[in-house]
Amino acid sequence: MKKICFWVMIAMAGSSLSFAASTGKYVAVLETAAEDTTVLSRSELQHLTDKLRAEAVKELPAEQGFTIMTRENIEAMLPPSKGLAECEGSCLVETGKNISADYVAQGRAGRFGKKITLTVELYETAGAKLLGSLSVESPDADGLLDAIEKNSTPLFNKIKTKASFFQSGISGLSYGNSPNGGLALPQQYIVNITTTPSGASVNMDDIPLNGCSRTPCKVEVSTGEHHFVASLREYEDADSLVSITGKDQEIKLDLHANFGILSLLPKLAAGIGDSNDLDMRVDGRPVNRRENHLNPGRHEISIHHKCYEDVSFNLIIAQNKTESFTDSLKPRHGGLILSAIQNGVPMESAVFINGIRKGSTPWSGQLPVCSHVEVGENRIPVEVSLQEGSTVRYTQTLGDEPDEESPSTYSSAEIPTPSALADESSESTENSSVYAMTATPEANDQKSMSTARKWAVVLWTGSAVSLGSGLFFNYQGQHFVDNYNEALAAKNHSDATSAYNDLQTSNKLRAASYGVAAGTLVLGFVLWILGG
Repeated sequence: MKKICFWVMIAMAGSSLSFAASTGKYVAVLETAAEDTTVLSRSELQHLTDKLRAEAVKELPAEQGFTIMTRENIEAMLPPSKGLAECEGSCLVETGKNISADYVAQGRAGRFGKKITLTVELYETAGAKLLGSLSVESPDADGLLDAIEKNSTPLFNKIKTKASFFQSGISGLSYGNSPNGGLALPQQYIVNITTTPSGASVNMDDIPLNGCSRTPCKVEVSTGEHHFVASLREYEDADSLVSITGKDQEIKLDLHANFGILSLLPKLAAGIGDSNDLDMRVDGRPVNRRENHLNPGRHEISIHHKCYEDVSFNLIIAQNKTESFTDSLKPRHGGLILSAIQNGVPMESAVFINGIRKGSTPWSGQLPVCSHVEVGENRIPVEVSLQEGSTVRYTQTLGDEPDEESPSTYSSAEIPTPSALADESSESTENSSVYAMTATPEANDQKSMSTARKWAVVLWTGSAVSLGSGLFFNYQGQHFVDNYNEALAAKNHSDATSAYNDLQTSNKLRAASYGVAAGTLVLGFVLWILGG
């Protein structure tokens, strides 16, 4: 009976191998699209597609089980209402499924400055997963052809890596008896896994490794060949087929950045507006002024400031490259008609715009709407609100001069003698001393009490805010738990790791908020009692 079971298992393994050998992988390279017709001509775009397809054939030969679909194959299997040029991202995956392709790639041409750019994305249709991307640039179409030939091999090699893992998994099946008549079990070893950069999550044979949510880590695995995949946000997955042969084996995986860097440093005119009022967005999302990590591809940039004209443009971000925006913004302008009066009489007074003298009142002219306007040699600020594209009329009242006929509070007949002034000063000093001895301590004590209780109210307000923050982070943590469970159910280890890290951060913020709420509450009670 044992012999019959043994040969049945051998036959099943053999049929599985035969099935694997006969099952090929279909790869579709869709037509290269362009942002508009001015970038490249239709024939140039087709030529780029043919070049990508030829490189795919070279890297994925038919004798290894790959079929590169021709243009005619794709057009014949594509639904009549489906257009290829408008597709990108998830649309490419759906197109790949419509034409029964296992993998689908497409290039998209654009223009940045004086160069033509080409971004190629490769998707696995079964898992709707971006396997990798390629970004190249050149002054002309011929240069793009050379760049494709030099740089496309690593992209298409990602397909070969996944396919070779599938075949090795089947060929690794073995059945047999141990010397004592039982089933032969593989030896277990503890290995060290490191990645560059660190902090990646690792799965083995498409199953997340327990205890390795962040590298470096130590895990226990069995002997034989295993497929390791390291995942880290903003980096391409790094995978490797490793043969485990002994303990303390080192497994190193290098991840390549799957992002470009955008630096936004617009320049403001001297003295006009505050950089803190800048509202900068990428694809509608607020970003900071320094390094912004963006996925390769086209992005819409917008910059808004109340004192400057709005700026918006499209930019293609290439993988592992940095783009910077350091242009000077153009101030918004409005008109001003400025006059000055003193004692009801029009005056000629100096006018300063942003610290520079521009003339005298009456003055009129165009100036930035956020300008700092001053009048007179003593630089009196003019509180005028300027409007873009319109003219505002404003009259500044200067300080009235004193009446020359009554320069003193005493009349000429009532000028005090020196002795009277001395007596008045002495009486004033005595009264002041008495007030200082009787009234001042009480006033200071009341002031101290009032200040302490005001601070107590401020601290209690902060305590309430911190408590509210803690409740929010508690609610947010439950959301991350749901995301983590969903990612595990879908075997999406990268998303599961991201949700787990978000959950840990949320828990720390919740604990900190509760701690601040408790501390400020207690301190507020102390100040309230002391202030009584």
